[in-house]
Amino acid sequence: MWDEIKIGNDLNLEMAMQPSLYAFYGSLLAEAKTEVKRAKARVYCFAEDEDRRLRALFKEEGKRYTEASLKARINRSVKMRQLREEAVEAGRKFGHLLELKEVLKQRAEMLRSIGANRRRDVEHEADIVTQERNEPKQKRKHLNGGYAKNGTEEEG
Repeated sequence: MWDEIKIGNDLNLEMAMQPSLYAFYGSLLAEAKTEVKRAKARVYCFAEDEDRRLRALFKEEGKRYTEASLKARINRSVKMRQLREEAVEAGRKFGHLLELKEVLKQRAEMLRSIGANRRRDVEHEADIVTQERNEPKQKRKHLNGGYAKNGTEEEG
């Protein structure tokens, strides 16, 4: 995953790949967000079901209980611990993908910046070449190995 984030030497390829990277990881982020909601719902549903089951069991057995002892018993159950661990893991994955989304935004901005800088450099080089072509040959005498006004080589 992190290798895809690095910007390689082929700027055109990197710029072309950026939207698809953003879309791919954006879809993973959406799935992760949904999974977090599902995991939380499973915890909530299990807690509700277990609460009803324990209340019925205690009533059937004629046992007394407090709300705190009931909640503690639900929270101590292996199933509840497992479901909470799954919810935490789903949240962790979601958090990583959320950070990755921000990294991809920064990557896009960096690609735009690098592209603008390269474009500016190319335009600057083109301006220099154009200026050199437009200068009279006499001014370029010292740069081009001794050309005279009329464009012929001087004899030395």
